[in-house]
Amino acid sequence: MSPDSLRVLLASAVEWALFDIREAGEAEAGHIPGATFLPRRQIELRIADLVPDKRTMIVVYGDDSERANLAVKTLKALGYKRTDVLHGGVGAWLTSGGILSKGSNVPSKHFGEKIFEDYRVPQITADELADLANDEDVLICDIRLRSEHETARVPGAFYIGNFDIALAAKQLAETGKNIVCHCAGRTRSIIGAQTLRDLGVEKAFALKDGTMGWVLSGRELEKGPVLKKLTPSAESAADALAKIKKITADKGVQWCKADKVFDEIESRSSGAHNVYIFDVRQLEEYEAGHIPDTVALPGGQAVLRADDFIAVRGAPIFLIDEGGARAGMAALWLHRLGYPNVIACEGAIEGWRALGRPFEIGRGRTRPLGLDAAKTVAGGLDADHAQELISANDDVVIIDVDNSKNFSANHLPGSIWVPRGWLEERLPEIAPEKTTAILLTSAKELQSVFAAASARQLGYENAFYLEGGVAAWRKSGLSVETGLPDTIDPNTSDLVLPPYARGKAGMRRYLSWEKDLTAKDKQIKLTS
Repeated sequence: MSPDSLRVLLASAVEWALFDIREAGEAEAGHIPGATFLPRRQIELRIADLVPDKRTMIVVYGDDSERANLAVKTLKALGYKRTDVLHGGVGAWLTSGGILSKGSNVPSKHFGEKIFEDYRVPQITADELADLANDEDVLICDIRLRSEHETARVPGAFYIGNFDIALAAKQLAETGKNIVCHCAGRTRSIIGAQTLRDLGVEKAFALKDGTMGWVLSGRELEKGPVLKKLTPSAESAADALAKIKKITADKGVQWCKADKVFDEIESRSSGAHNVYIFDVRQLEEYEAGHIPDTVALPGGQAVLRADDFIAVRGAPIFLIDEGGARAGMAALWLHRLGYPNVIACEGAIEGWRALGRPFEIGRGRTRPLGLDAAKTVAGGLDADHAQELISANDDVVIIDVDNSKNFSANHLPGSIWVPRGWLEERLPEIAPEKTTAILLTSAKELQSVFAAASARQLGYENAFYLEGGVAAWRKSGLSVETGLPDTIDPNTSDLVLPPYARGKAGMRRYLSWEKDLTAKDKQIKLTS
């Protein structure tokens, strides 16, 4: 497909999905607006959730390497026959006059800045908040995931993740206190504060620049288990639902009953059409029991990372929870973000329970497509037999196909790191002889299974994967190494590091970039 043909597709009314199949760090450096990041190594793991209907038109692109063509081959083998490649990749797109967006989750972060400006969301700086630290009229709310809260938070902050803050709006308003919402940066703080203001909390503020702003002001963050948790009352939750229903009705957001969602779950499982069904409760609630074939996406994450989970923009998006208020608020924000077909469901969890249907425990991740086929092609070795292979072959090649973070944490001695997305292109150089003994590894076995299957298909009959991954190797008492080799750039671009992990200079660059997004609207304009 040419760049001009892609533009026609993106502007059309047909359902489409556009994927950047390079490593996430590469895509972050510059990607086509409207693309979802889907590194090659994640295709089998994520495509069924991203594009349930295999008849959908899919376009993939990369750079000038063969990765995009290989991605098309994989997708077609998985049943996605209407898949094409953007010829020439990002280079051809730029040459044709196209522009690239830099960063990750750009539409959502741009949206957050627009909300900040258009709604005039009040904010408070770290210095101002510190001056009020002992003021009983201030209540700080960390509205991120529990794992983020436990990793680092503003001292004294209550944990009330994502749109649970909406459930507590009435009781927060009744305190008469100044309510300060914080996240790690800007977007969720802004959305959280405006959510409270939508629900009548006049004294709601966003902490400017979140925990990064706190650190950049020279202050320390608090870490460890949750010390203070804000639990919404039943009265406050009921009040939130009533107000959210009124707001969403005024904005044209759709609502449905539980039976409609149950029908959609069956339809989605059959691949009859594209539909997304997100459970917007807290992850701990989802893991304790959820409706099968629904995807965990806590409300705040649904807004912050919408483009990571919604590849077909025009497809219906159903949002479920227990009670309805959080689903309604998430629907309102996704509607504001520009998704045209968002439906909030009232009573989904309660309805499923009333029917006596079983809930699924844990994360409930979709089984990777093509895994069984890959295992029939690939050869697996347990840790003991893998050690025998290494001992019996002086020229054995050990290739770790995981991401750089997992490789750095633990890998077999003598391993070469080759991200799975690059394997087919680099393997002939690493092992010119097809008879070479090759052991493919990864932290868990999944990535190495697919890698071994690819190697076998290239003619490497002595290619095997390590059963159970590096974790099983360690469990057997065998030694591992850590770190990245000197020959690898420690700033390798396979992953997107969070801005707070890039040092103070990285934090400043990120915050400056985020605040500047509204000055570059033309670069992130999406077509649906």
